[in-house]
Amino acid sequence: MEAVLYTKDGETKQAKLKKTVFGLVPRAELINEAVTAYLANQRRGTASTKQRSEVRGGGRKPWRQKGTGRARAGSIRSPLWRGGGIVFGPHPKNWHYTIPNKKRRLAIRHALSDLAQNKKLIIIEELNLSSPKTKEASAFLKKMEINPGTAKILIADQPMKQENRRAFRNIEKLEIVPVENMNIYLVLWADVLLLTKKALAEIEELWG
Repeated sequence: MEAVLYTKDGETKQAKLKKTVFGLVPRAELINEAVTAYLANQRRGTASTKQRSEVRGGGRKPWRQKGTGRARAGSIRSPLWRGGGIVFGPHPKNWHYTIPNKKRRLAIRHALSDLAQNKKLIIIEELNLSSPKTKEASAFLKKMEINPGTAKILIADQPMKQENRRAFRNIEKLEIVPVENMNIYLVLWADVLLLTKKALAEIEELWG
């Protein structure tokens, strides 16, 4: 497997990729399971509603049973009333569940392989901007024929430099993360994955 490598001078070469990380045949069901687990584990599960017995008030019968011409009512906190209890509403719940580490690691390799095989992976020698300005960051992306603000871009740098983060943070649809913070959801979200050579080496060591 190979990907486009941009040198410091702006020239393009071919960078070799580790087959065990970028050369797999993507399995949709495995990736789906990993993404579902990731999203489930982001849920706080704090949504809560009160049932009829938990709503304050309503202890007195609002009017007599017969003779008023109105429907029978036993409490103003009935689910039929505004401000009453909620029927079958959400309650605090723990949505967390895990999948085996081998599956999780394999799934992210499959997602990376999908990006590499669809020519959505770009390697750069290093990410070193002269100043932390968004204008310079946009120009840097355009040199690699990436449309900032239109394409969803994921940049992985190692080590993470705060100057680079400040330069890229105002560009829409762009995430810049250290390698250890990459996850299956971010990899699938990206239209383009931009890696420095150090980040590529770290990824191949971490997941290879």
